[in-house]
Amino acid sequence: ALLSCHEIARAAVRSSADERIAVEADKFVLLGEPAPPGPSGRPAQLWAAPKASAGSPPPEPWPGWPQWPSVEDFVGRAEFAISLAKAFQHRRVLCLAGPRGIGKTAILHEFCHHFSAPGGRRFSAGAFLVDYVGVLRGTDGDQPDAFKRAILGALLRGSSSTAGAQTGTPEDVGTPRRALLQEVRKLDARGPWLLAIDGLPRSAIARLRGASHSPASSCFSSGPSSDEEGNGAAGCGSPLDCLHAVLEELLCASARLRILLSARVPPRGSWAALGLSKVVEVELPPLAPEDSARLLARRAARPFYRHDFLDTPLSSMGGSGTSGSTSGAAA
Repeated sequence: ALLSCHEIARAAVRSSADERIAVEADKFVLLGEPAPPGPSGRPAQLWAAPKASAGSPPPEPWPGWPQWPSVEDFVGRAEFAISLAKAFQHRRVLCLAGPRGIGKTAILHEFCHHFSAPGGRRFSAGAFLVDYVGVLRGTDGDQPDAFKRAILGALLRGSSSTAGAQTGTPEDVGTPRRALLQEVRKLDARGPWLLAIDGLPRSAIARLRGASHSPASSCFSSGPSSDEEGNGAAGCGSPLDCLHAVLEELLCASARLRILLSARVPPRGSWAALGLSKVVEVELPPLAPEDSARLLARRAARPFYRHDFLDTPLSSMGGSGTSGSTSGAAA
């Protein structure tokens, strides 16, 4: 029965030798009530949602799993993700920095997936991600409100995913600023929540240091990376300045918001802080050798052979040397 499985699972968590894990057992609550007995009088084996009586408040929305699927072939970095979550106990804004291809986007998605799951995790109230380059590519003359609309759209999609019903779109909720502040107040009432901004451009460093840019490198150009798309003429109307102003306003309006940025190089100048909150740089380390080998084994297009890992050519070994597949050698 469902109830028995639930109690067995709670007992397994409660019996953990790690006290921090054992106390989590009480956070898992089975919603609903026993279903009425069947025609034969035997107890039902399933649970049913409780029926609202006359005069009782409407039931809470049925919780749903967050919109974040697990990242395919994601390996390692569990300890790093935990340390990142712990850092949010004392900091409101973190910037994840690392070179291109090191896995910043992957860990942002996996971080949102794991820590926004139900059960009292750090950001069970909600985790939302906005792609900087995606916002610029979708801008069509409404650039001052582009990031407001993008963040509002992410909040509305996440809220409808959790509540199980559509709550509106950025086009039918009034002015973006007013609607955004309304959603922020709703999220604050639910608990700590996370907003992740992926792909801040490295060119922000040059612009904030006074470098000039040619018109060809405008923020509206369609280059392949955020470095090309993030360039903008200095001034209050540049995309980075608009995003900076939106995030500052959100931090002032919300007491429970945490922001996670990602960039190849941590922003400086005005991006060293958002309002009264310092932007703390966190360098993303490369994968451990064991995790790199495990990732290679998962993504390989063919089995591995012994000669794949030998420095000596097969022709100099005096034999075929084609041993059986050793895909486990990569791990």
